[in-house]
Amino acid sequence: MGKPKKTIKSSKAMATAMAGLQRRPAIHDPRARFTIVAEGSVTEVEYFDFLADHFREALVDIKVVGGKGSPRQIVDESIRLRDAVTAAAAKGHATIADSDQYWALFDRDDFPQYLEAINFGRAARISVGYSNPCFELWLLLHYADYDRPCKSADLYREVQKHCRTYSQKNKRVPVADIFPNVALAIRRAERQLQARVEERKEFEAPSTSVGKLVAAIVAAGRPANVQRARR
Repeated sequence: MGKPKKTIKSSKAMATAMAGLQRRPAIHDPRARFTIVAEGSVTEVEYFDFLADHFREALVDIKVVGGKGSPRQIVDESIRLRDAVTAAAAKGHATIADSDQYWALFDRDDFPQYLEAINFGRAARISVGYSNPCFELWLLLHYADYDRPCKSADLYREVQKHCRTYSQKNKRVPVADIFPNVALAIRRAERQLQARVEERKEFEAPSTSVGKLVAAIVAAGRPANVQRARR
C-alpha cells in the first residue's frame, strides 16, 4: 500500500489558524470615570451635569444620580452601583479600572445619622462629598469666601444676594457663569476644612468636601479643558 499523502497547509492558512488561537488584547478605556449619587435632584444634578458636558472632550465620564434620600441611603446606593459594575465586569459585560471613583454626595441638614453615613461610606471605600449645612455652601464659595456659623436658611439668602435667579423654591444657579471661579472655590473649601480640623470640629458648619470631588474632576480633565475653565 502507498503511504498516505501529507496535507501541507499554506503559510497563509497557518497564519490564520495561529491568529485565531491568540488572545485578543484587552481594550483600554482611557476615560476617567466618576459615578456620583446625590441627595438633591436639581441643584447638585445641574452642577455636575454641566461638568460632565464641559469635560466630555477631555475623556472624563461623569454619571450623576439625584434624589436618593438620606445620607445612609445615598451611601448604600453608591455601594450598590459599584458592586453591580464589578459583577458585570466579572462576566465580561463591563470594564472597570482602579481609577474609577464612586461618590456619595449629601448634606447635613437635620439628618441624625450624618456622621455615621460618612464613616460607613469611607469604610466601604466610597468617597464622600458632604456639606454642612447644605450644598449651597459649595455654590457660595464660588462667589465669596464665606466662613462663619450658619444654617441652611442663611446660605439660601447669601446665594440669593449673588444670584438673582436663585430662590429657596427655585434652587437653580447658572453653573456656566460661576464655573470660571471653580479654582478659587476649591481653595476656599480647603481652607475652610483645615480650619474646622484645627478647631477639632471637622464636620461642623460651615464645611464641605465637595471641593475634593470637583478638584479630582478638574485634574482628570487636564490639560484639555483647564484653560477653557479659566476663560
